Amino acid sequence: VGGSDERFLCRSIRKLVYPKKGLRADDTWQLIVNNDEYKQAIQIEECEGADQPCDFAANFPQSYNPICKQHYTQQTLASIKSDGELDVVQNSFKIPSCCKCALKTGLEHHHHHH
Repeated sequence: VGGSDERFLCRSIRKLVYPKKGLRADDTWQLIVNNDEYKQAIQIEECEGADQPCDFAANFPQSYNPICKQHYTQQTLASIKSDGELDVVQNSFKIPSCCKCALKTGLEHHHHHH
């Protein structure tokens, strides 16, 4: 664990959750198996202020626009194929993993969408 002199530019909340549904890699929602017999706990880390300016934003050069961005990791969880049917399948889900400070330059016309 780093020293107390470390400061992160984005605050995040870390918690253990038992999700009942989740976002798949293709951005569709899917039901996740979580009941008394079969519990799936995952640790997530969510931005406290997603798309808000990073801490110390005033210290950055004028042309930069530091924004807190939510990052995701892929995690495989047992999920239910479709409503009503109890076909359990392993699916990859997007799990909030950390909050990073992304620097956007003010040059909007150089902007590319990924």
